[in-house]
Amino acid sequence: MNNSIQPLLLRKESYRLWFEFYKLCCLSTEIRVIKNLQLSKEFYKLWGDVRGVKFDDWWDTHQNLFTEPVVKILDDVKNRQTENSLIVEIPLNQSTSKIVESLKKLIESEQKPNYRKKKVRFTKSYQLTKGSEPKLETIRNVLNIYRDVYLPNKKPKIPKTLELTVQYYDKKKRMVLPDSLKLTNHLSNQKNVERNLGRWMKWGETIMLNVSNGEFPGKY
Repeated sequence: MNNSIQPLLLRKESYRLWFEFYKLCCLSTEIRVIKNLQLSKEFYKLWGDVRGVKFDDWWDTHQNLFTEPVVKILDDVKNRQTENSLIVEIPLNQSTSKIVESLKKLIESEQKPNYRKKKVRFTKSYQLTKGSEPKLETIRNVLNIYRDVYLPNKKPKIPKTLELTVQYYDKKKRMVLPDSLKLTNHLSNQKNVERNLGRWMKWGETIMLNVSNGEFPGKY
């Protein structure tokens, strides 16, 4: 696998979760979420209208938003990463400092002010919150329960949400109820499980607010 592509594939699930939460935000009737989306409208402009769109279809046409062109050697003009690039010849018998200075002057002369304003945004705009990837499994479960159980049932109390969550996972052949939500006959266990689920639903609400502000997953 191409080393430049592999990191993107490894982060794809993170971007999928971001996409699903943003999609949920676009369908939300929560006042705070709606207000945040109005403020972040320009930030998400390149994502397009995601309502009713499947992630894989969206990813095929938008994954370039999460990649950033790198400096590399080209053996053919067709191998350019973007149309907004400059192909140059560099004399290797000169000092590095002189080459860098010449390149800087060349780029500044070619990259005119009007062009700079129209640059396509890449990874700098759509970066994941640092340290978010190790918790993907938890965020995935939070999304599933918050989106498919908690919201459709109008945010029921946690005991009822837990009951519905167990039923939800029982119907999913490829999904397993998280260990932290499994019940035993011990009363203390049930209290812990309900506490865990309540915490997850609060995380769902917080991540929704973070995403509507243009950040994923953010602090939750």
